[in-house]
Amino acid sequence: MLIYGQKQIKYKINGIVDKTLMYDGTKVFLNQIWIDSTKSKDIDSTIIKNGKFKIKGICQELPHLYHIRITNVTGNFLTLEPGTIKIQIDSTKTINIMGTPINDDLHKYVNKPWREVEDILKSQNEM
Repeated sequence: MLIYGQKQIKYKINGIVDKTLMYDGTKVFLNQIWIDSTKSKDIDSTIIKNGKFKIKGICQELPHLYHIRITNVTGNFLTLEPGTIKIQIDSTKTINIMGTPINDDLHKYVNKPWREVEDILKSQNEM
């Protein structure tokens, strides 16, 4: 919902997927997350083609937390902001998000450390 007088922000997400994953034809989902609840809502989706995907749109100025996920891949958090948000999914299925100031910080201080914790927990479970 757009509130009267709020500035609209155009965002663009460009994604590249490691071709060894063979994810062409796989769906990518962009979900809005509500921090004060366990609810999320799909706001857009697209299909990976030739190892790439794009999502673009308009959102309201207030920052919101979003989650990008791909079928069979753990997702990652991002925020929609002006500029081009770059997403890279490497051969280990790690999702790296960069290219805009808030997303660079979110990746550095939240997403990357969280993945490291997940890796530690996973290795402990395998023992």
